[in-house]
Amino acid sequence: MKRRPVSRASAFLCLNLLYLLFATCVPVSYAHAQTATQPNTETKPNTAPLPNAEEPLNPDELEINHYVLKIERVREYRQVFDKFSAATESDPTIRAERQEVSKKDAYAVEKARMIDAECPRMRELITQNGFTAREFIFLPLTLLTAEAAADAEDEGLEPGDFINPVNITFVREHVAELKELQLRP
Repeated sequence: MKRRPVSRASAFLCLNLLYLLFATCVPVSYAHAQTATQPNTETKPNTAPLPNAEEPLNPDELEINHYVLKIERVREYRQVFDKFSAATESDPTIRAERQEVSKKDAYAVEKARMIDAECPRMRELITQNGFTAREFIFLPLTLLTAEAAADAEDEGLEPGDFINPVNITFVREHVAELKELQLRP
């Protein structure tokens, strides 16, 4: 069967749909400070276009490309997801900050900067749990994008230029655990 490449527009649409999902559904935080690991040192912001990219990548695509998923961090994310959801329900300040971040029309990298600069309760919850705002935003976004890319490959399509093949492999290798963590359909 001939593989059809995913157009840049289709990949961008997929990213935007995932981004909307993130902005409305995904909380911001990470595992207990006592058990926290160091932030993902393999996440390296870079503005250089990828050699095979059809056109320059936006800042979110670059972050997604450079972020490397690790199962330990994904597990920690899942634990904090529940914590953050509870905090959003019980703390009106966190709820208000989250709503402000969600409604801002900006790239996710800009939303991470906003959390660091303008959302002290969210930032505190995130950092107390061993994550940066940037990692907290891009771990689920990278995971969702890699899952969509793996599904696209299963349909005979090529993933977008910005999707790191290492993360697609990660998703394929951890399907059962991601389902158990309720992070994969």
